[in-house]
Amino acid sequence: VRDFTDQLAEARKRVSDAETYLRIEELRARQPLLETEASRPDLWDDADDAARVTGELSAVMDDIGTYERLVSELEDAETLHELA
Repeated sequence: VRDFTDQLAEARKRVSDAETYLRIEELRARQPLLETEASRPDLWDDADDAARVTGELSAVMDDIGTYERLVSELEDAETLHELA
């Protein structure tokens, strides 16, 4: 069985770098604020503001989702490596 310890450690570092680059903690703090703003009944009174809020919320959710998928897949790979 091939040893993937070094590759998994490098992948862990890259995922950590991605967390910093994407500012995941900031995005997690920003998401509920944007969700509250997006649920305002009067949001669509200003189409430009509505587009800004919903666009930013979508981008935040996409970045968080991408990061969480990376973490999950890395954890799965690490678990499989340990089992092997």
